[in-house]
Amino acid sequence: FLMLFLQDYFIVDESLREEDVLSTRPDLVPNRYQDVTSNHHVALELSQCVREEKCPITLYVLRCKDNPELLLHHFHEAFTFRYCSSQLPREINVRQGSGTWHGELLWRCAPVLCAYLELEFKDRTTAPRVLELGAGLGLVSMVAALLGAQVVATDLECVLPLLQRNCAMNNLDHALEIACLDWEKPADRFKSGFDLLLASDCTFFVEHHALLVSCIRLLLTSSCRMLLAHAERREHVTAHLLEKLSGLHVREVDVEAAQTLARNNERWPSGWNVFDNATPYPVHIYEI
Repeated sequence: FLMLFLQDYFIVDESLREEDVLSTRPDLVPNRYQDVTSNHHVALELSQCVREEKCPITLYVLRCKDNPELLLHHFHEAFTFRYCSSQLPREINVRQGSGTWHGELLWRCAPVLCAYLELEFKDRTTAPRVLELGAGLGLVSMVAALLGAQVVATDLECVLPLLQRNCAMNNLDHALEIACLDWEKPADRFKSGFDLLLASDCTFFVEHHALLVSCIRLLLTSSCRMLLAHAERREHVTAHLLEKLSGLHVREVDVEAAQTLARNNERWPSGWNVFDNATPYPVHIYEI
């Protein structure tokens, strides 16, 4: 979220070499924003400056366009999350992205929806055909694939490289299909042939609700249902989502067992745990 805020005022300086960046003295870098936040008309493109795949820390050097002498360091932990379950043949490792895009981060709903799928698929004898919207890092799609589903994981074009990388890292790039799906104009190939639609934490932004629900209406068929996982961070956002879903048959399912299973299955790096008291917001799963 810090990156989303900073992109209004800063641009990443890509001219600096990694050794120059790492040798910069932190005490020379201002840690305040008031000198630059008065200009709301700077058009900036935020991209990554320094990235070392073997290191869990991504280092950005941001330079104010209006004041080139003003630099700001931003460190972002690109951690690896592990999902381990007795129901799966092996654990799944998920590498977070830079955080520039919403879909590059791991959100609370994903492990809960994964656990719910484990419970639901436990006694299934046939392989469901699954389409995930806004797959992001791919955790939900990969769990569904390991549970035996035929999966198509979709997201915007800009997110697909990270999704592909995580699938390849888990040797699942051939176990599921990865495709671009724009909610505004989903291709006809996605409008039939599926038993289950999935979406996990795609409802953070209120302005996306109408578009998402419009897409859901286009993709749902009489033989297809949906599981929509939503984190209630703000009550008015949940109310807005349910308002947009009016007219569809929506039922909230019991997630208590899934929450417990998710806590047992998740392996967060030290200091990261979405179920701690710092983030007490509940997760809802709506069956549509």
